[in-house]
Amino acid sequence: MRDLIRHIITEETNKSVKLLKKYYEIEGDGASYRGDDIIHTMVTFFPKDYDNVMSPDNGSSFCRWEFDDQHNLTFIHLSLPGSYFIPLMDHIGNTKDLEEYLLGIHRKEAEKFILRLKIRRDN
Repeated sequence: MRDLIRHIITEETNKSVKLLKKYYEIEGDGASYRGDDIIHTMVTFFPKDYDNVMSPDNGSSFCRWEFDDQHNLTFIHLSLPGSYFIPLMDHIGNTKDLEEYLLGIHRKEAEKFILRLKIRRDN
């Protein structure tokens, strides 16, 4: 089993998005208002196969956004899922592609949340 894991990790090093998408469904999982014009968004990694040693559990990424009166979003902080829940995080190498991919999903969640706020305010 270790040889299989090493082979997969070696083959996929620095292809973080491709590797994680091979084992996980990555989906936006909502947003919440934290006061002072701050929104937190969450993206969850759901294993495609919970019995697979490569993907034993769910993991999450969190992002913090600030928005102004015109509802423009400003990125503040992104956290990647921890290796406790997503063991592959210890082996993916460069995370730039993963960060860019996740920021896109997080931004969509924040924009959906702001849209809901606008609809509530207007009704």
